[in-house]
Amino acid sequence: MRIYHTEHFRLAGWTPEGEEERVAASKPRRDEIQFATWMEWIDRMRRFNAPMIFTLSDWGLAGVTLPETTVQAKVRQ
Repeated sequence: MRIYHTEHFRLAGWTPEGEEERVAASKPRRDEIQFATWMEWIDRMRRFNAPMIFTLSDWGLAGVTLPETTVQAKVRQ
């Protein structure tokens, strides 16, 4: 099972009970995942004994051919 760490930024010391207060006190972020969502995902991964995959096979640079360059180092004698 993979392990993920959630960065707490300036509101360190997180607890499930304080999640609502933390959300209210923090500046809303578009990419922030709420605690309830994390718990739902964890439950699914445990039930199906499989990771959740968020990236498809064409993610990132998968469809790009990158040029290769070979560099030979000079050997000092």
